[in-house]
Amino acid sequence: MVYKSLPLNPRKPRFSAAGPLLATFPNMLRLIRRLFEIRTRWEALAVIYALGLGAVDRGLDYVERFPGFGGWLMFFACTAAVFLAGAKLLELTRKDSGARRRKDDHSSPSSARGGGPAVA
Repeated sequence: MVYKSLPLNPRKPRFSAAGPLLATFPNMLRLIRRLFEIRTRWEALAVIYALGLGAVDRGLDYVERFPGFGGWLMFFACTAAVFLAGAKLLELTRKDSGARRRKDDHSSPSSARGGGPAVA
């Protein structure tokens, strides 16, 4: 006795309106992600400027809410955070050349303490 095989997909294919949208979704995510990448030093400086304006505004709000030493301490904490973030942004966007790096970056931990050359 011979069995008749069943068709794998008896229904006719239906096309959805979301198909083309889903096909371009990864490309759109890539384009949106590129908007938030900081590539040049000018972009880093613009971001640091915007962070600085926000930090000063928030710091002045702290000075109004907490008059006295505590408010000014919070003000300087806000601006110090921008200094740290700005230094990191500028360091990450710098072209890496060995001549511009610090000597400590090239030395081994034992030679930094004043000891002799590092022995492996």
